Amino acid sequence: MKGIDVNPLGIVGIGFVEFGGLGQAEMAGLNRLGFQRQGSPGSAEILQKGGVQFVANKAEGSLAAAFGAEHGPAVAAWAMRVEDPAGALDAAVARGAKPYSARHRLLVDVPTVEGIGGTAIYLVPKNFALGGGAMCADEPGCAIDHLTHNVATNAFDKWVSFFRSVFGFDLVWAFETRGQATGFATNALRSPCGTFCLTFNKPDEPKSQIQEFLDVLGGEGIQHIAISTKNIYDEVAQLRSNRIEFLPLPAEYYRDAKKKDLARAEDIARLESLGIYIDGEMHDEKPQLLLQIFTKQTIGPMFFEFIQRKNNRGFGEGNGRALFEAMERDQFERGVLK
Repeated sequence: MKGIDVNPLGIVGIGFVEFGGLGQAEMAGLNRLGFQRQGSPGSAEILQKGGVQFVANKAEGSLAAAFGAEHGPAVAAWAMRVEDPAGALDAAVARGAKPYSARHRLLVDVPTVEGIGGTAIYLVPKNFALGGGAMCADEPGCAIDHLTHNVATNAFDKWVSFFRSVFGFDLVWAFETRGQATGFATNALRSPCGTFCLTFNKPDEPKSQIQEFLDVLGGEGIQHIAISTKNIYDEVAQLRSNRIEFLPLPAEYYRDAKKKDLARAEDIARLESLGIYIDGEMHDEKPQLLLQIFTKQTIGPMFFEFIQRKNNRGFGEGNGRALFEAMERDQFERGVLK
């Protein structure tokens, strides 16, 4: 573990994600994404894919059920794995976090703090796994790479500052862009343990995709979950065979000179046939690449990302702009933008 000034809560990784308000369609979507049922304690159902655990909680009186009733299908809570949960809670509260109140029943009995938009953040032991299994969330090949939150413009700086000052996250990327009709800004923060990131988006237009998410959800929340993979080609091929729909890229994306240069170490034809994004840099003929793809909305207004990092820990500016433009095209197709 890093020193206390660097990692004040003793964070070692990210844990499970808890959903509220999931119906049969959303559960089927998670199954098509490759998540398999691992058990059903009470009114909760545990789903797992490699080192990623999701739980759909419908228990009456629970935070997840209440959150789903208010916002529809969405992430209601998520877990951080820490060295000492009780000590982490004390440190978080001393730095400005609020302990979660008892107004709704929580999935697990562990120290918990309030998160964004009425969500909760569980502070679980470092080797904790739902269902009592031995599962490490940092398992190579399939883990949560980052969680992306959409927040109100006037709350953006507050939440970025909150996770930096309370949890010890570092700002590693700041980006702004505009598309044909709208724009947005984003910050990415890396956890003090270095194993996952949190990103934050804010809208700049009433019709922007970020504002649309906030309106549909009825508040701030998690826009997408990014899941790492060891082989994005095989992953995407399987997901497409499972009838998962992805945001399409324009043909000219792969004709970009930079993309062609970066793709010297990749199969550009297969990238294009599968619709995989590529970004990064070349250093002394050694590629540092990000290979990514984004589903269409899968759970309410939320979607998923699959990412393979090849010697690259960043967030590609080119891919960020391409994703924004793809989502804006989707808004035009759905009639949100005219």
